[in-house]
Amino acid sequence: MATRREFLRAGIAASVVPFSLSSPFPRALSAEASEPIAIRPVQPDTVIFDLRFPSSVAFGHEARRRGIPVWALEDGDITDLWYRDLSLRWKQGPAAIAGLTDEPALFCLERLAWDEQRMRVVFRGRHRRRSPGRLEHELWGPATLLKQAPGLGEEPAWGAAVATLVGQCPEDESRTSRTLSVETSAESAGDGAEPLVSWLIAPVRRERGTV
Repeated sequence: MATRREFLRAGIAASVVPFSLSSPFPRALSAEASEPIAIRPVQPDTVIFDLRFPSSVAFGHEARRRGIPVWALEDGDITDLWYRDLSLRWKQGPAAIAGLTDEPALFCLERLAWDEQRMRVVFRGRHRRRSPGRLEHELWGPATLLKQAPGLGEEPAWGAAVATLVGQCPEDESRTSRTLSVETSAESAGDGAEPLVSWLIAPVRRERGTV
């Protein structure tokens, strides 16, 4: 069985493609109109979470509550996930996945998704503790989605809020970014100093007339 370091090294060597920072849900709101419009959300086939981080566990529990299959990482290593699930699934065709993990896990998954099925990150959130009493959430994704982004709350509850947000991500939208800061109590159960990333990887939708 390959170690995580070997898997990462293989993923880097195999990829030369530049990457961007890159269950029913409620209808999204249009950025130009006050009336809601039907925008089809991306349906992830699997949600991935990391048992080391309480917020990530909350993310996975919310996905499971919504009826989405989940995969738990015990130590951040995606090797078993790849060989036992994704490598087989993506041989059949593109299938969207979502998660709340550390950055190395997303780094591997993003490149494997592109190499196998030309899928990319369509939503990304970076979540980090800026000081003992403050959390910062940097979100990148569809403008209509981020317009509705909630306050997210403290740890670990914000993980469930982000899972709900990702579940509403529309298939085809212009991208923008938003930064949210959250004041936390001293007793808040933290995920540690390591930044976490929430994300959705989905097929690339080509514009009409392109090859």
